[in-house]
Amino acid sequence: MKVICEHCSENYRIDEDVINQIKIRAKCRSCGNHFSVDSSHLLASPTTAGVDDFAATMSGDQGFDEAPMAVPASSSPTDSGVSIKWTNSIQARMSAILVLVTIIIFAGFVYYNYVSTKKEMQNDLTTFADVASTRLSKGLVESVWALDEKQMEDTLDSEMLDQRISAIYIKDRDGQSILSGKKRDRNEKPISSKTTATGDFIEKQSQLTKDDQKIGHVEVYLTPKYMQRALKKSIINMVVTAAVLIFAILLAAIISLKKMIAEPIQKLTAAADQMSMGDLGVLIDVQTKSEIGSLAEALRRTQSSLSLALERLRRRG
Repeated sequence: MKVICEHCSENYRIDEDVINQIKIRAKCRSCGNHFSVDSSHLLASPTTAGVDDFAATMSGDQGFDEAPMAVPASSSPTDSGVSIKWTNSIQARMSAILVLVTIIIFAGFVYYNYVSTKKEMQNDLTTFADVASTRLSKGLVESVWALDEKQMEDTLDSEMLDQRISAIYIKDRDGQSILSGKKRDRNEKPISSKTTATGDFIEKQSQLTKDDQKIGHVEVYLTPKYMQRALKKSIINMVVTAAVLIFAILLAAIISLKKMIAEPIQKLTAAADQMSMGDLGVLIDVQTKSEIGSLAEALRRTQSSLSLALERLRRRG
């Protein structure tokens, strides 16, 4: 039912049963006026415009330890009275924590795989350099001994078919003169060269010996850029996979948290709000074995206690 402030005519809502049983002493939030409220203040045709909440203290001779609370006229049984942004909800915060933990775990996983994959590729490249230099040291002995430049170039051209090899040089026994050499130009094509390559390379040397005598040595330069490309591609694949898994985990978390936490709490909030409006017969339909279930059971006990107290009040009247 609606009551009105005698001073400023502001409208408020209060339980009719309370007004019928006791006299209420209230203070208007709008003008600060103190006034008494009883059944004579019920409005035949109340309006709800310009309604504000007010603080009321109530007393009577009905034996209440605490008087019932007055409710603003603008309230309705379906409004919770509290608007919670999704970003402030338990569901959002728990989802954010879960995503953060998942990102940290996957970041550690990606970093570990990056380091281990890089080390493995470097070992493979070093092993290949050893194999290539050893193979050349055996295949170039006769051509170097005979100073057959054509055969030396043919052997180097054959080895340069592997894109990982950036340059090969055959030097004399003192290592001062280049007998034959190949390196790649800007277009990655092998060209003859008598100048030593410079840059970021993996270098391997092997001795050229004939009859236990050193006749020269061969130097092999391998470029790591192909390894880096493969490593970059591997990391991109891992990041994409991690992103898909994180999205799937987030989606599953949102759905699970909504079903297990958000929806039961919303039901309990709606039920408690209806009870605050005087509807003690509202159904509290939350059945779980979690802490939320314990809260629902406590709310049901509160509902029963309030119903019994109100029934005793009516009998006294």
